[in-house]
Amino acid sequence: MCILMMHKRSIGLLKLLSSLISFTRAVKNLGVTLDNHLEMEDHVYATIRASNFQLRRIASIRQYITADAAATLVSAYILSRLDYCNSLLYNCHNYLTDKLQIVMNNAARLVLRIPRRAHITPHLVSLHWLPVLAPCSIPNKI
Repeated sequence: MCILMMHKRSIGLLKLLSSLISFTRAVKNLGVTLDNHLEMEDHVYATIRASNFQLRRIASIRQYITADAAATLVSAYILSRLDYCNSLLYNCHNYLTDKLQIVMNNAARLVLRIPRRAHITPHLVSLHWLPVLAPCSIPNKI
């Protein structure tokens, strides 16, 4: 395996036989966007963008549905997106996981119609929602 990165300076082209291969800054595989430094910023921002879009769609119909139906929709469209491959975020920067937690807090506010200034933790507990990185820190017992 050859190392193509040195001191965060990347090589732009690789010559393989008679072809020139250029490198990209980020790739997407199985719905996870990986950048060339494995910082997961692109993945987190894409998740936030898609989750906020779904939250706005659910908010537009919130007045017509019950709290249980709203919780089901949020669980299907937002929480599943936040939980998907979140073990890859285990050792990433705290500001990225804080941004994902804000999306989850906004989802709880939408479901339970909580004011913006209200403390959110008791409501997350009442919904039985774990914090964003909690599933990664729970030890697996066999």
